[in-house]
Amino acid sequence: MERNLMENFTFVSQFLENPNLVLWLVVKILFVIGLALYLVFPILVIRQIKAFDRILGFYIFDWPLRLAAWIHLAVAVLVFLLALIVL
Repeated sequence: MERNLMENFTFVSQFLENPNLVLWLVVKILFVIGLALYLVFPILVIRQIKAFDRILGFYIFDWPLRLAAWIHLAVAVLVFLLALIVL
């Protein structure tokens, strides 16, 4: 038990001694946070399309626009999940 704890401590100290590793960890964390914030945008686009539909009623670009918004949301979620897995 003590040896395993010592090995973990050694790994952490080696990690902190190498500034490149710390820099890349910070970059990865910020990248994932940025992608998480970007997930809000497609949701807002879908809400705006619904509000636009309520105000104007029926218009010719309703279904293609909604489809594009849902595809945008799906791609944003997939990119976020892929970033979580890869990073």
